[in-house]
Amino acid sequence: LFMTEDETVLLKSLIEHKHSPRKNLTKVTISNNLKRKAVDEISKRPLKLIREEVQSNIVDVTLNDVNSIRRSIYRARRKTLPPLPKSISEVHSALTLLQLNTYKDFKDPKEDSVEDYR
Repeated sequence: LFMTEDETVLLKSLIEHKHSPRKNLTKVTISNNLKRKAVDEISKRPLKLIREEVQSNIVDVTLNDVNSIRRSIYRARRKTLPPLPKSISEVHSALTLLQLNTYKDFKDPKEDSVEDYR
């Protein structure tokens, strides 16, 4: 409903909802919670996250819902990762930008090495 300054009604319509908003709202809430958990807990599989959430919240979930939530979890995780390189030069530049740590970076220089005993 919109009204102008002289109080003229511009749009008026009756909207009838023929679906159950509560059921859809709980599924959307569960999906959003799972996407957040999936980004935070990257090592857990999506189906395990879905199973845990469905067991903790009693809600009717169909196979289509599970597949949809699983795809949305993968999309959310993919957004946190850098894009895949499109050429070999992009691969080389990405590898040079990586900061790789080896055991030598964490090794205490005061410790004896194996070579010292030979």
